[in-house]
Amino acid sequence: MRASRRLPLRLVGPILLSVQFSYPALADWPGDPHVNVPVSTSAGGQYVPAATGDGAGGVIVAWGDKRNGAKDIFAQLISATGAIQWSAGGVAVCAAAGAQFKPQVVSDGAGGAIIAYWVDDFPEVDIYAQRVSSDGTAKWGKLGAAICAAGGQQQDVALISDGDGGAIAAWMDFRDGHSVVFAQRIGPDGASRWSPNGVALCRSVGSMGAPALVSDGRGGAIVTWGEWRSIAHGDIYAQRVSATGSLLWDVYGVALCDAPGSQDYPEIVSDGAGGAIVAWQDARGDDVYSQRISAEGAAQWPDNGVGVCVAPGKQWNPEIAPDGEGGAIVAWQDARSGEDNCDLYAQRIGSDGVVTWASDGAVLCTAAGKQWCQAIASDGAGGAIATWVDVRKDDSDDIYAQRIAANGAELWAANGVAVCTADGRQNDPLIVVDGGSCIVIWNAERSGEMRGYTQALDAAGNLGSAIVWTLPEP
Repeated sequence: MRASRRLPLRLVGPILLSVQFSYPALADWPGDPHVNVPVSTSAGGQYVPAATGDGAGGVIVAWGDKRNGAKDIFAQLISATGAIQWSAGGVAVCAAAGAQFKPQVVSDGAGGAIIAYWVDDFPEVDIYAQRVSSDGTAKWGKLGAAICAAGGQQQDVALISDGDGGAIAAWMDFRDGHSVVFAQRIGPDGASRWSPNGVALCRSVGSMGAPALVSDGRGGAIVTWGEWRSIAHGDIYAQRVSATGSLLWDVYGVALCDAPGSQDYPEIVSDGAGGAIVAWQDARGDDVYSQRISAEGAAQWPDNGVGVCVAPGKQWNPEIAPDGEGGAIVAWQDARSGEDNCDLYAQRIGSDGVVTWASDGAVLCTAAGKQWCQAIASDGAGGAIATWVDVRKDDSDDIYAQRIAANGAELWAANGVAVCTADGRQNDPLIVVDGGSCIVIWNAERSGEMRGYTQALDAAGNLGSAIVWTLPEP
């Protein structure tokens, strides 16, 4: 969902460049962080949103929805100017009997989206997907197309575009009595391209955690997961699967980290050269580590990864975005000042595995109270934009955001700009940078029910103003 767009500017030295591009205006978006744009106002509540860019500066949002009692999946397209494009309240992605939940969404490359979700058919849980066209029409029937309907439970699906109008999904699968990571490619017509019910990416006897994946640039994917082959601790593994569903690395996966102590919650981005960079939470010192793996499955950095942050205190929940130069930017929650005052830091790690910002990270937010549940996306200029839940005000879970430059400098107000400070509780923020716009999506509690909201920001961190990208560089 975190689409990014490389801006047409090469940054070359210790100067301040102010360059204006022609992008959609944000004039129709509210300029007040107490207002924002609702995704849906239907009764029943909306939950756990996912989002992707539409390729024209807008955003397609999918969510779980209880307007019909049992939880269904709905979606909405919001234009670059903040206007609702599909039916008021959204279009039904899947409103079949039973419950559907936890959608994931990617662009179909034609202004619409492919959305994957769990279908609860007790005692089994299966994985289905739906394609919604640019005009809001569901293309694959009432239930959607089956990605996996094997026996047992399938859950924690992750989804990427295959670059050819379809998608590749990976998920946890319990058909063998313990969790195994499977994957499936689905075409623009909803037909499965690989073995029925998916391809097992690793057949070890260890239990595998929720996967994350990224395109390999050739119609296949690189998938990573945490795995407990040893009862003592979990490790980080990865596998590459080709466009035709063949495993390209060791049949048991490639170990990215099997150091003592548990490693889990991996996140992944492309390195731009057919390989990937993975960051994870590491119990060696309650720190964040990372590893780069080539297209051939060879680790590029020191064994068991390099420390993104090994500061005193606990660092956890890493999120990652590409830097556009073969490296990555990693953001994490940080308790070096105490867990009651959790802060947010970030670090840029080059293609050679060397960290390039301040020791133990650059500050995203060290305001009073807790900052957590962060998401991050490339800003297209070597830096990144992050959003998070912020509790700097007592009893108020707000949404803030910060843009950080390629050199690690904060580009917006210290400790971030307020995206939503409305009454009630805000959570689950996402960010999409696509087609020249930056849009934040989150859930908010209003009148006793959860609602999805969105807000666009310009390159300077302003809400509801015309967009002018000004790129300060070191």
